[in-house]
Parts: sequence; C-alpha cells; structure tokens
Amino acid sequence: MKKHTAQVSHFLFVLFIPLFSVAFAQQLRTHTVTVKPDGSFKPKGTYVHDGDTVKWQFSERTAHAAAHFVESGEAWGLRDCDDVYGISVADYDGDHDDDLYIGCHAEPSFLYENNGATAFIDRTNNLALITDNNDYRDRHVAAFADYDGDDDLDLAIITGANFGNCCGHDQLYRNGPAPWQDLAETFGIRDSDGSGRYGLWFDYDNDMDLDLFVGHVVYPESPEKNDNLLYENSTWANVAAAVGLDYLDNSGTALAVDLDDDRDLDLVLTPKYARPGGEPAQEMKFYRNDVHDSGKFERIQCAGTSDYVTVASGDVDGDGDSDLVFGRLGAPAEIWLNPGAASSPCAWTRRQLGVQSQDATAIVLADFDNNGDLDFYLGRQNQDGMALATVFLSNGDGTFSEDANAGVALWSRSNEIQATWGDFNRDGWVDLVSGTPQVEGFNHVALLLNRYSTEFPANRWLMVRLRFDHAGSKNRTAIGARVRIEAQGKSWTRWVESGGGWHASLPHYVHAGVGNAQNVNLQIDWPDGTTTSHTDLATNECWEVEYASGTAKRCKPPIATSVTSNEAAPTDFRLRQNYPNPFNPATTIRFSLPQREHVTLKVFDVNGREVATLVDGNLEAGNHVVTFAPHRSTSGTYFYKITAGKFSQTRKAILMK
Repeated sequence: MKKHTAQVSHFLFVLFIPLFSVAFAQQLRTHTVTVKPDGSFKPKGTYVHDGDTVKWQFSERTAHAAAHFVESGEAWGLRDCDDVYGISVADYDGDHDDDLYIGCHAEPSFLYENNGATAFIDRTNNLALITDNNDYRDRHVAAFADYDGDDDLDLAIITGANFGNCCGHDQLYRNGPAPWQDLAETFGIRDSDGSGRYGLWFDYDNDMDLDLFVGHVVYPESPEKNDNLLYENSTWANVAAAVGLDYLDNSGTALAVDLDDDRDLDLVLTPKYARPGGEPAQEMKFYRNDVHDSGKFERIQCAGTSDYVTVASGDVDGDGDSDLVFGRLGAPAEIWLNPGAASSPCAWTRRQLGVQSQDATAIVLADFDNNGDLDFYLGRQNQDGMALATVFLSNGDGTFSEDANAGVALWSRSNEIQATWGDFNRDGWVDLVSGTPQVEGFNHVALLLNRYSTEFPANRWLMVRLRFDHAGSKNRTAIGARVRIEAQGKSWTRWVESGGGWHASLPHYVHAGVGNAQNVNLQIDWPDGTTTSHTDLATNECWEVEYASGTAKRCKPPIATSVTSNEAAPTDFRLRQNYPNPFNPATTIRFSLPQREHVTLKVFDVNGREVATLVDGNLEAGNHVVTFAPHRSTSGTYFYKITAGKFSQTRKAILMK
C-alpha cells in the first residue's frame, strides 16, 4: 500500500514543537500530512482525500511567540505536600495583593502572603493549626470570608479523611493577631467525621451576613453524620433541615450562584466521583432559593448527570445571566446556557467543548486574553491515569478553540486536580494556581503566570473590588453582587462568586477584559437590592467601590514594585546592583525610570534559562524596588535583566546557600 507523502515541510514543526515554547495567533491554514498506511497516525482535524494525499484541515494559532502561561511556583517560594487540596485565593491582609492558602492531606497546610506581587512568604504560623503526629485530618477545602464584618477575611477549613476513618472537627479561624485561633468548637461547628468535602460562604436568607454551607460525601453505615450542613451566622445553629438542605448528596463541589435572576443565591451541588464501596452514583442537584417566600430551597435533580463532578459559572454567551460549565468524567465538559425566565436548569441548552475537555475536574472560567469573552482552563484526569490540561479561548461567536500552546499541559497533570485564579503579580492578566503536578522532580504547587499580553498588547482590563459597608452588613466583600461593565456599545457581566471548582475557592473580586476600551461605565447590583452607577472609569486599573459613600477610588497601583518617595525624581534609566550580593535567601533589586514605560525584569541562570519574572507591566516614572527570593534554586550565579522601552541592562547576582 502506498504511503501518503507530506507536501508542506513545516507541518512536523507545527505538530511537534514543545508546548512550552510557542503561542498562537488565530489563523486558518490547510496542511497536507503524512499518514501511515494503516491510518494509525492521524492528528485531530478534518481529513480531505485528494488523489494520493490526505489533507488535514484545522483551525489553530500559528507559531510566533512564547508560551501563554509560565510556571513560576518555585521562583515565588511555593512548596509541596503529598496531596494538595483546598486551594483558596484571598487578600487576607488587606493590601490588594492576592494571598494563597494551600490545604494538604494528612499534613500541615500552607498560608502564603503575597510579598508585593513578586513572591510569597510562608505565614503558616499565623494559623494555630494542629500539627502533631496524631492529626491526620485531610483539609479538603478552604473558604475565606469576613463572617464577623470587621473588614478582614476569616478562614473556614472543611476536613475529611479516608472515608470516615478519622478525625477532628472542621475549623473556623478568625483573622486577627497571629496565631489565629480556631473558633469552630466554640460556635458548635461539628466533627465532619471524615466526610467533609466542600464548604462555601453565602447569604442564604438575605440578612446581609454570611452563612457557612458544608457538603459531605455519603457513608451509608453512618448516615447521621453525612447530611449537608448550613450554619446560620450569629447563632451558628445548623438550619439545613429547616430550609431543605439536609440531604445525603455526596457533594463533590458546591457553587452559590443566582440562577434565576431574583437577587438571591441558589446552590449547585455536583456528586463526588469517589464513593465508599458499593454506594451508588448520584445525580447532580440544584437548590433554588425560595427562602424569602416559602422558607425553603426547592430541590431540582437532573437525570443522567452522575458523571458531572465539577462546576463553574459565568456569562458565557453575553446575555447578562449566569451560565454553567460542568466537568465530566468519561465525557467532554458541557456548557449549560441559561435562557432566563427562571427556567429549570435541567431544560437549559447544553453544548460540549470537545473531546479535549474530557475528564475535567478543575475548571477556571475567566478572560485570559482580556478581549471581553470568557475562556476556559480545564485541569483533567481520569480514573486510570492522567490527562493533559487544556485551555480553550473564546472565538467571540459562541465557539471555542483549544490553545495548544498555553504552556499548562505538564504543569497541571495532577492526581487530584484543583485550580483557581488570581492576579498574583498585579498586572491585570488572570493567572492560575494548580495542584501539584505528577512530574518527576517537580516539588511545588504550580503557579501559572499569564503572558497573553505579549500577543494581545492592545487588550485592556478592569479589576473591581467591592466594599459593602452597609450598616449592619457582615458581607463586606459583597458576595453575590453583580457588576455590569459597559464600553463602546458592548457590555460584560461578572459576579462576586463563592464556591465552585473541585476543592478550590475563588477570590472575592471581579476581573473583566474590555478589549481596547480606554474607559468604561459600571452598574453594581449590591446584595441588598440597591443599584449604583459609576461612569467614565479608566481601564487598566483596579477600582475599589464603596457602598456607603458611593465612591470609586483606585486600588493599590497594579504593578509589581513599590515606588520610593524619599529620593529625587530620576533623570535617566538605571538598574542598580542587587543588595546584598552574594545573598541568601533574598535580595533586593532597585531600578529607576525617568518616564512611564512597560517594564520586564527577569532572572536567568548561567545557561540562559528563565528562573523568574519579577516585573512585567506598565510602571510609572520613579525609583522602584523588588525582592528576589529563589527559595528552591541552587547556589550559583544568576543574571537579572531589565527592559524598559528601548533601555536594556543586565547585572549579575550570586546566591550562596
């Protein structure tokens, strides 16, 4: 049998080029490929037979730049535990930097403080965690919220173990002087007996405080300990039975979202894929919040959904209401499009993302390229092994294309996959943090810093942090609020969300890409039903909007450095020698800008490999300082290089351990 011959020499380059070295620009190309006689080698695509050749037609992004996500966990000081669970992003210290909590199985957790958007500092000692050898509890999920209304974020940790074998109550740490004390037993938050799988904060009764929902996995031999729980703020009584939430639901993930646009938060629960021996599969459940009228949640169960294991929400189709995206085991991920009119979710239109989305257990729904449309990150696994993570970019017409060179594939292959988003380097582009990859020699949580700005430099963004300082409100970050953003005849809708994702929690602020819009108008629907408007806000900015004053003010500057004020204004570009040098464990790097410029400051080893990106964003004129703290790098010589406009300079730093 004749072998079909390739007619374009660059095909193998496009097909086999490493995932970490190439990004793509959208362009349709037709490639003619070599196919084995038995047909066993067939890249995904549309095959068109033309005589003795087989043409493969596909739509991808043609190579021209670096990877869209760059793994930076080690450079930022992240560490690993045996099994990562309970990833949560929150600004717990109120400095507008995204901090990070990492839970672990049968090991102490980590609490990381973001150090000026350049590195993490381990602040685990801020928590009075039990760390003796008898504490084998598994900290399955963590949820930050300001439950007491004092303008800082407290931390609930939901515990479990190996199917009920162990141990210890759930925890509730009140933010304050370190170490934070666990108040769970004081409040009567009880032992989950190893069945705790999910927890989230939401205001189920619209009284302007945040209540704590705890989802459990089912253990038939001890059903009295497996009911889902709902702790009402202030009394901390479990009111789940009273409001219709005390079911044995085998909760894998939970999401609080307004599905019917009635200004209260409903619940979505997906089943846990791993069940105790013999326990049957369960369907996904929706709980429509009717507490205001009937005092209950209406339970809605959709048939044929036992393989739906994780969920995310967002306005995927741009019509202003909450759509849902589900990860499924053994099947492609699905988008459920909300038609409005308070319809049953079971009847919503469903669309699959494609075979590359199969086995998704981690879903992050965000605008990675800042063009205004929501994109998808899907961390994937299957029961028999692992599958590569996938990024889908919106095409702007209701379809999505896989970004084959996102640069996340290896870094996100974890046994139990969790992921969430944040803007860790405060540059306005959504970053990712993912559970530990199963890659030999890789021993830290993956921090995936966004580099789409190199391909889409004209795209702009907006961050909105809400302060719901209503008299009597304890929901200070305005969980459940809706933000509508308008510019150039377009609009985007975002929510301050709670829950979602497998063993991961979302930050409590809004990010939106806005294309090339220079200014936008905001409409904010607050949790108490009040609506406020704000006009002509500059983009590429973070805005903090206060409920009581009705004002919008700029957050901390969205840059990765601090600007000194006790020095004369610089008249030229300058990169200073780091100090101390040699150094261990950290050193500071100072540089001067006589004018506003886009600045990158990167560190390389002696082989020219990039070790860290310390700065990547627009900086104002002034004297700047950053910290370089390579926690896991080896002793040796490193080079740090600054590029600012046409200015470029490199200096040498020596790490001695």
